[in-house]
Amino acid sequence: MSAPGCGHGQNHRAIEAVPRRGAAVARYTSAMNLKLASVVLALLSLPLAGCGNKGPLVLPQNPAPAEADVLPMLPPMDDVTVPADLRKKILLGLGSVPEQSGIPKEREGPGWLSQLALRPVFVFALLLLLLLPAVYLMRPKELSIPLFALENHQKIVERSLAYVAEENEEKLKAELLRSVEGRFAPMGYDLSMMGLRPVGGTVQEISGRKILVTLYEGTAPSLTCYTFLGTEGDVPKEAALFTDPEKRIDFYTFSRGGVNGVMHREGKVICILVSKLPMPELLALARSKAQPPPPL
Repeated sequence: MSAPGCGHGQNHRAIEAVPRRGAAVARYTSAMNLKLASVVLALLSLPLAGCGNKGPLVLPQNPAPAEADVLPMLPPMDDVTVPADLRKKILLGLGSVPEQSGIPKEREGPGWLSQLALRPVFVFALLLLLLLPAVYLMRPKELSIPLFALENHQKIVERSLAYVAEENEEKLKAELLRSVEGRFAPMGYDLSMMGLRPVGGTVQEISGRKILVTLYEGTAPSLTCYTFLGTEGDVPKEAALFTDPEKRIDFYTFSRGGVNGVMHREGKVICILVSKLPMPELLALARSKAQPPPPL
C-alpha cells in the first residue's frame, strides 16, 4: 500500500514544473529574438555603409525605447534549458528531427521521384515513353516498290484490282503518260514474240511515288511491267545481282511466293518485269528489251 500523501507530492511537483517550463520557453524565445535582431541590424548596415558614409556605422549606444519595447535581462544562452519534448517540436517545425544521439537528421519524407509519380502529367509522359517503342515495332513495315510489285501482280491478274482496259498500245501509253503529267512514260515493250500483248494498265502510288503498271496477257503466263522514277536504292536487300557487260546494265532478280521479278534502271526510270515465268526466261526477256546507256 502506498504511503499517504505520495500522490499529492507528485502532483505538486508536476504543477511546479509548469511555470518553470513556461519561464524557460519565454527565455528561449526572447534569446532567439535578440539574435534575430542582431542579424537584422548587421544586414541593414551593409547598404547604409555604401551611401556616402565611409566610416563604420555607429548605432546609438543608449537608445531610449518605449517601455513596451524594453527587453528583460536574460541569462546567457548557455544557461537556457529547454525541455526535451519542446526542443523536439521546434526542430520538427524547422525540418529536422533529433536522433537519440542528439545529432539532428533531415526529416524523412517522400522523395522527388515519389512526388513526381503522383502527378498525372508525369505518369502520362512515362506511359507514352514506354508505349511509343512498342507501337513503332508493331506498326506494319511499308513494302519496298519491288516487293509491292510481286504482291500487286497477282491482284491485277485475278482482276481483284481495277485497271483501265485498253488493248491499243499507243492509246494505253498516252493514258498512262497523262496520269503522271508527262514526267515519265511506261516502257511499252513489244512482247508479241512471246505471245503476250498489252490489255490494260493502271497507276499505283506508294509513299507519294506514282508507278505505271501495264498488264500483258496471251499464251504465256501473264506479265506486268512496273515503271517509276528511282535509283538503285530501291533494290530489295534479298535481290541477286546480274551484270550484263555488253549493255553495261545491272539486273536484280528476286522472288516471293512463286512470283519472280527482274529490275533494272534506264536513266532515271526503273523497270520491273513480274511474272510466274521461270527466272532464267524472265531475266533473258529483260536483257533483250533493256536499252543500253549512250556511249561515254
